[in-house]
Amino acid sequence: MACRVIAQYNYTQAVPALMKFLEKPNWSCVYPARALAKMKVSKSYESIMKLINDKSAGNRKYFVEALAQLDDKRAIRFFLDRLDRAVKTPNLRRQSD
Repeated sequence: MACRVIAQYNYTQAVPALMKFLEKPNWSCVYPARALAKMKVSKSYESIMKLINDKSAGNRKYFVEALAQLDDKRAIRFFLDRLDRAVKTPNLRRQSD
């Protein structure tokens, strides 16, 4: 809930603390990742990408959603690669889970 309020009011003073939360990959990182994405904090891109690629973090689909909401041009390659894989292997189940 706190992360939602931080993002809603664009409380930029909380960005360093939110970034710190992303350093320890686990399922609860999704809340600060979403807040940072909603606030369009582009320096969170690398941390969110690490969480997407770290299977131990869990909640991968929510980190992918946060990446999309971030609106960072660096994410285009990631989404194009995912789309390309989905087109080449249409029978695969959703891989984001």
